[in-house]
Amino acid sequence: MLMKRNAIHRHLQGHQCNQAFWLPSRNVCFGGKHSRPRNVSSVLLAGGGGVAVEHVAIMRPPMGLYHEWRMSRRIKRGRKFLESGRTALDREAIFGKTIAIIGPADSVESDLAEISLDDFDLVVRMNRSLALAAGSGQRLDILVHNLVQSGSRAAGPLDTSLLRNASVKMVIFPHAEPSQISSRVLSAHQMLLRDLGMPLSLPSTDLYRDFKSDLRGKTPTAGATAIAMFLDARPKAVFIGGFTFFTTGYEPGYNDTVRTRDEAARWATATGLHDPERERLVIAQRIAKARALGTIVHLGPSVASALQVN
Repeated sequence: MLMKRNAIHRHLQGHQCNQAFWLPSRNVCFGGKHSRPRNVSSVLLAGGGGVAVEHVAIMRPPMGLYHEWRMSRRIKRGRKFLESGRTALDREAIFGKTIAIIGPADSVESDLAEISLDDFDLVVRMNRSLALAAGSGQRLDILVHNLVQSGSRAAGPLDTSLLRNASVKMVIFPHAEPSQISSRVLSAHQMLLRDLGMPLSLPSTDLYRDFKSDLRGKTPTAGATAIAMFLDARPKAVFIGGFTFFTTGYEPGYNDTVRTRDEAARWATATGLHDPERERLVIAQRIAKARALGTIVHLGPSVASALQVN
């Protein structure tokens, strides 16, 4: 498609850009000196500054530039969402309580054999545990879910019927930095408010930033974030079971593609985002700190073995 010189010049002079690209699906253009995409009233454009040209062909943006633009939009939106304060975990709801944090490792049943979940104020589980709890009657008060519901690394479904059947009282998204606040996070927040009257909760930005720094920039797993969050909230007592930090497979029915130690290690490191060994060390440090501040921390046998602490 070709456009005449005067239309191109009007656009370039109005927005001071040397080059611009049209996104047909959004009817916006960006590029050159643009700090952000600009709406355009007609289909434009690509061209160069004050160079006199008779005709200019429309160009699609290079994919790198397009992805950069999309990430910039996500970060801006995510920062606004986090700064609203509407989703920060209610520490007062955790302070002084007794909490059981239950992971999906294949040793979870042996860890739970030592305790009764009825003795705890709140029971926390991860990701695909929602479907298991809704179907089996396992206790689940707080769900930590990464909100990925499709694809090979999906964390399982998150829908209102399952949440109601499992009597879930709170859903937590375990990442609190602007780049992680995607459209699926915003949609989940709106769905929870609309259908269940509960907001999506997140860790505080300060805690998440410090935790990720301790992990040397690696993204924490949902389980590691859950442990760090609840220890930080100063509960009276915490039981941690069903975590082996990817040194064993998952419990039956949770993720049947990960059944052995080697499969668990490959799963944890496949994306390059996580560092299970570093998580293990940092969680051991967080447990020691919580104990020093007066929180009783009881570890299931498999957790104590994986962390090499009592």
